[in-house]
Amino acid sequence: MNNTAEIEKDFGAKRDTYFQENYVNKTKGNYLRRYRNELIRSEIGKLANVKSVLDVGCGPAILYPQLLERCEQYHAMDLVESNLQKIQSQNRSNKIQVIQSDLDSFMLGENLYDVVISSGSIEYATNYESIIKVLIKSLKPNGTLIISFPNKRSPYRIWGEYGYRSLRNLFRKVKTPKYDRKLFGESFVRNQLGASKTDSNFSIEYFGLKLIPLPFDSLFSGIDYSILKYFNEHPSKYLSQFSQEFLVTYHC
Repeated sequence: MNNTAEIEKDFGAKRDTYFQENYVNKTKGNYLRRYRNELIRSEIGKLANVKSVLDVGCGPAILYPQLLERCEQYHAMDLVESNLQKIQSQNRSNKIQVIQSDLDSFMLGENLYDVVISSGSIEYATNYESIIKVLIKSLKPNGTLIISFPNKRSPYRIWGEYGYRSLRNLFRKVKTPKYDRKLFGESFVRNQLGASKTDSNFSIEYFGLKLIPLPFDSLFSGIDYSILKYFNEHPSKYLSQFSQEFLVTYHC
Protein backbone atom coordinates (compact mmCIF):
# COMPACT_ATOMS: atom_id res chain seq x y z
CA MET A 1 0.00 0.00 0.00
CA ASN A 2 1.25 3.51 -0.85
CA ASN A 3 1.84 5.83 2.12
CA THR A 4 1.71 9.10 0.20
CA ALA A 5 -1.57 10.56 1.45
CA GLU A 6 -1.05 9.58 5.10
CA ILE A 7 2.52 10.90 5.23
CA GLU A 8 1.65 14.20 3.56
CA LYS A 9 -1.32 14.76 5.89
CA ASP A 10 0.64 13.86 9.02
CA PHE A 11 3.68 16.02 8.26
CA GLY A 12 1.53 18.90 7.06
CA ALA A 13 -0.20 18.95 10.43
CA LYS A 14 3.05 19.10 12.43
CA ARG A 15 5.13 21.26 10.08
CA ASP A 16 6.01 23.82 12.75
CA THR A 17 7.05 21.36 15.46
CA TYR A 18 8.62 18.30 13.81
CA PHE A 19 12.05 19.67 12.94
CA GLN A 20 12.42 21.55 16.22
CA GLU A 21 11.38 18.59 18.38
CA ASN A 22 13.29 15.92 16.49
CA TYR A 23 16.51 17.61 15.42
CA VAL A 24 17.08 21.06 16.96
CA ASN A 25 16.21 20.50 20.63
CA LYS A 26 18.73 18.12 22.18
CA THR A 27 16.67 15.59 24.10
CA LYS A 28 16.97 11.94 25.03
CA GLY A 29 13.99 11.20 22.80
CA ASN A 30 15.56 12.54 19.60
CA TYR A 31 19.09 11.33 20.31
CA LEU A 32 18.97 8.61 17.67
CA ARG A 33 17.84 10.95 14.87
CA ARG A 34 20.56 13.43 15.79
CA TYR A 35 23.13 10.63 15.90
CA ARG A 36 22.13 9.48 12.40
CA ASN A 37 22.68 13.02 11.14
CA GLU A 38 26.10 13.06 12.80
CA LEU A 39 27.04 9.84 11.00
CA ILE A 40 25.95 11.32 7.67
CA ARG A 41 27.90 14.50 8.31
CA SER A 42 30.95 12.38 9.14
CA GLU A 43 30.67 10.49 5.84
CA ILE A 44 30.22 13.77 3.95
CA GLY A 45 33.37 15.12 5.56
CA LYS A 46 35.40 12.32 3.97
CA LEU A 47 34.32 13.17 0.42
CA ALA A 48 36.46 15.25 -1.92
CA ASN A 49 33.85 16.02 -4.58
CA VAL A 50 30.41 17.26 -3.53
CA LYS A 51 29.58 19.75 -6.29
CA SER A 52 26.11 18.36 -7.06
CA VAL A 53 23.89 16.88 -4.34
CA LEU A 54 20.48 15.22 -4.16
CA ASP A 55 18.85 14.94 -0.72
CA VAL A 56 15.98 12.43 -1.06
CA GLY A 57 13.23 12.71 1.53
CA CYS A 58 15.00 15.75 2.92
CA GLY A 59 12.34 16.66 5.49
CA PRO A 60 11.70 20.15 6.85
CA ALA A 61 15.12 21.81 6.54
CA ILE A 62 17.59 19.05 7.36
CA LEU A 63 20.14 20.49 4.94
CA TYR A 64 23.63 19.49 6.02
CA PRO A 65 25.36 22.87 6.58
CA GLN A 66 28.93 22.00 5.61
CA LEU A 67 27.70 20.21 2.48
CA LEU A 68 25.66 23.21 1.40
CA GLU A 69 28.76 25.37 1.84
CA ARG A 70 30.88 23.10 -0.36
CA CYS A 71 28.45 22.21 -3.16
CA GLU A 72 27.38 24.14 -6.25
CA GLN A 73 23.83 22.76 -6.43
CA TYR A 74 21.67 21.13 -3.78
CA HIS A 75 18.43 19.46 -4.90
CA ALA A 76 16.11 18.89 -1.94
CA MET A 77 13.32 16.38 -2.71
CA ASP A 78 10.41 15.66 -0.40
CA LEU A 79 6.79 14.57 -0.64
CA VAL A 80 5.48 17.20 1.78
CA GLU A 81 5.08 20.72 0.41
CA SER A 82 5.25 22.32 3.86
CA ASN A 83 8.69 20.74 4.41
CA LEU A 84 9.97 22.34 1.22
CA GLN A 85 8.41 25.68 2.12
CA LYS A 86 10.29 25.59 5.42
CA ILE A 87 13.56 24.95 3.58
CA GLN A 88 12.95 27.93 1.31
CA SER A 89 12.01 30.20 4.21
CA GLN A 90 15.12 29.36 6.23
CA ASN A 91 17.73 28.96 3.49
CA ARG A 92 18.21 31.78 0.98
CA SER A 93 21.06 30.15 -0.94
CA ASN A 94 20.60 30.15 -4.72
CA LYS A 95 22.22 26.71 -4.75
CA ILE A 96 19.03 25.11 -3.46
CA GLN A 97 16.31 23.76 -5.71
CA VAL A 98 13.30 22.08 -4.09
CA ILE A 99 11.43 19.21 -5.73
CA GLN A 100 8.05 17.98 -4.49
CA SER A 101 7.61 14.28 -5.22
CA ASP A 102 7.26 10.90 -3.56
CA LEU A 103 9.97 8.31 -4.05
CA ASP A 104 7.82 5.96 -6.08
CA SER A 105 7.05 8.52 -8.79
CA PHE A 106 10.31 10.48 -8.67
CA MET A 107 11.85 10.64 -12.15
CA LEU A 108 15.64 10.83 -12.31
CA GLY A 109 18.14 10.98 -15.14
CA GLU A 110 21.56 9.33 -15.15
CA ASN A 111 24.97 10.72 -14.14
CA LEU A 112 23.58 13.83 -12.43
CA TYR A 113 24.96 13.94 -8.89
CA ASP A 114 28.21 13.56 -7.00
CA VAL A 115 26.36 12.74 -3.76
CA VAL A 116 22.92 11.25 -3.13
CA ILE A 117 21.58 11.15 0.44
CA SER A 118 18.51 9.22 1.53
CA SER A 119 17.97 9.39 5.28
CA GLY A 120 14.92 7.79 6.91
CA SER A 121 12.90 7.66 3.69
CA ILE A 122 13.46 4.53 1.59
CA GLU A 123 11.49 2.38 4.06
CA TYR A 124 8.24 4.19 3.20
CA ALA A 125 8.46 3.55 -0.55
CA THR A 126 6.61 0.81 -2.38
CA ASN A 127 9.08 0.11 -5.19
CA TYR A 128 12.19 0.30 -3.04
CA GLU A 129 14.23 -2.11 -5.20
CA SER A 130 13.70 0.01 -8.30
CA ILE A 131 14.34 3.21 -6.36
CA ILE A 132 17.75 2.03 -5.12
CA LYS A 133 18.77 1.22 -8.70
CA VAL A 134 17.54 4.63 -9.90
CA LEU A 135 19.50 6.41 -7.18
CA ILE A 136 22.67 4.54 -8.14
CA LYS A 137 22.21 5.40 -11.82
CA SER A 138 21.71 9.06 -10.96
CA LEU A 139 25.27 9.22 -9.57
CA LYS A 140 28.14 10.48 -11.66
CA PRO A 141 31.25 8.26 -12.00
CA ASN A 142 32.98 8.11 -8.60
CA GLY A 143 29.79 9.43 -6.96
CA THR A 144 28.63 8.43 -3.47
CA LEU A 145 25.32 7.13 -2.13
CA ILE A 146 24.66 7.61 1.59
CA ILE A 147 21.47 5.84 2.68
CA SER A 148 19.96 4.70 5.98
CA PHE A 149 17.84 1.59 6.50
CA PRO A 150 15.73 0.28 9.41
CA ASN A 151 17.17 -3.09 10.39
CA LYS A 152 15.01 -6.20 10.00
CA ARG A 153 17.11 -8.05 12.58
CA SER A 154 16.29 -5.57 15.32
CA PRO A 155 13.89 -7.09 17.90
CA TYR A 156 12.85 -3.55 18.83
CA ARG A 157 11.91 -2.78 15.20
CA ILE A 158 10.09 -6.07 14.68
CA TRP A 159 7.98 -5.63 17.81
CA GLY A 160 7.30 -1.97 17.05
CA GLU A 161 6.26 -2.50 13.43
CA TYR A 162 4.31 -5.75 13.66
CA GLY A 163 3.13 -5.97 17.27
CA TYR A 164 3.01 -2.92 19.47
CA ARG A 165 1.52 -0.42 17.02
CA SER A 166 -1.42 -2.66 16.14
CA LEU A 167 -2.13 -3.44 19.79
CA ARG A 168 -1.94 0.23 20.75
CA ASN A 169 -4.44 1.27 18.11
CA LEU A 170 -6.90 -1.34 19.32
CA PHE A 171 -7.21 0.51 22.62
CA ARG A 172 -7.05 4.10 21.38
CA LYS A 173 -10.04 6.17 20.36
CA VAL A 174 -7.86 8.30 18.06
CA LYS A 175 -5.71 6.10 15.90
CA THR A 176 -2.24 7.27 14.94
CA PRO A 177 -1.23 7.12 11.25
CA LYS A 178 0.12 3.72 10.28
CA TYR A 179 2.63 3.95 7.47
CA ASP A 180 3.66 0.78 5.71
CA ARG A 181 7.35 0.60 6.57
CA LYS A 182 9.78 -1.94 5.16
CA LEU A 183 12.63 -3.36 7.22
CA PHE A 184 15.88 -4.28 5.47
CA GLY A 185 18.83 -6.62 5.89
CA GLU A 186 22.47 -6.06 5.00
CA SER A 187 22.58 -8.91 2.47
CA PHE A 188 19.61 -7.48 0.57
CA VAL A 189 21.25 -4.05 0.35
CA ARG A 190 24.56 -5.53 -0.78
CA ASN A 191 22.78 -7.47 -3.52
CA GLN A 192 20.94 -4.35 -4.70
CA LEU A 193 24.20 -2.44 -4.92
CA GLY A 194 26.16 -5.34 -6.37
CA ALA A 195 28.63 -5.17 -3.48
CA SER A 196 30.40 -8.25 -2.16
CA LYS A 197 31.43 -8.67 1.47
CA THR A 198 34.96 -7.64 0.58
CA ASP A 199 33.98 -4.65 -1.56
CA SER A 200 36.04 -1.70 -0.34
CA ASN A 201 33.56 0.74 -1.89
CA PHE A 202 30.84 -0.42 0.50
CA SER A 203 30.77 0.49 4.18
CA ILE A 204 28.08 -0.11 6.77
CA GLU A 205 27.57 1.15 10.30
CA TYR A 206 24.94 -0.24 12.65
CA PHE A 207 23.61 2.09 15.34
CA GLY A 208 20.77 2.50 17.80
CA LEU A 209 20.81 -0.72 19.81
CA LYS A 210 17.59 -0.82 21.88
CA LEU A 211 17.27 -3.36 24.67
CA ILE A 212 14.09 -1.98 26.25
CA PRO A 213 10.94 -2.63 24.14
CA LEU A 214 8.00 -0.32 23.47
CA PRO A 215 6.35 1.21 25.48
CA PHE A 216 8.75 0.65 28.38
CA ASP A 217 11.56 2.57 26.66
CA SER A 218 9.56 5.77 27.25
CA LEU A 219 8.86 4.86 30.87
CA PHE A 220 12.57 4.23 31.49
CA SER A 221 13.87 6.88 29.11
CA GLY A 222 16.99 7.60 31.15
CA ILE A 223 18.14 3.97 31.12
CA ASP A 224 17.14 3.59 27.47
CA TYR A 225 19.15 6.67 26.50
CA SER A 226 22.20 5.46 28.44
CA ILE A 227 22.09 2.09 26.66
CA LEU A 228 21.73 3.70 23.23
CA LYS A 229 24.56 6.13 23.86
CA TYR A 230 26.87 3.48 25.32
CA PHE A 231 26.54 1.05 22.42
CA ASN A 232 26.83 3.80 19.81
CA GLU A 233 30.09 4.86 21.43
CA HIS A 234 31.26 1.30 22.25
CA PRO A 235 29.79 -0.93 19.51
CA SER A 236 29.62 -4.65 20.18
CA LYS A 237 30.70 -6.85 17.28
CA TYR A 238 27.91 -9.34 18.09
CA LEU A 239 25.10 -7.10 19.37
CA SER A 240 25.45 -4.34 16.77
CA GLN A 241 23.75 -6.45 14.11
CA PHE A 242 20.54 -6.20 16.18
CA SER A 243 20.54 -2.39 16.20
CA GLN A 244 17.56 -0.40 14.96
CA GLU A 245 19.25 1.05 11.92
CA PHE A 246 22.27 0.89 9.69
CA LEU A 247 23.88 3.48 7.45
CA VAL A 248 25.38 2.43 4.12
CA THR A 249 27.91 4.46 2.18
CA TYR A 250 28.59 3.23 -1.35
CA HIS A 251 31.15 4.72 -3.72
CA CYS A 252 30.38 3.99 -7.38
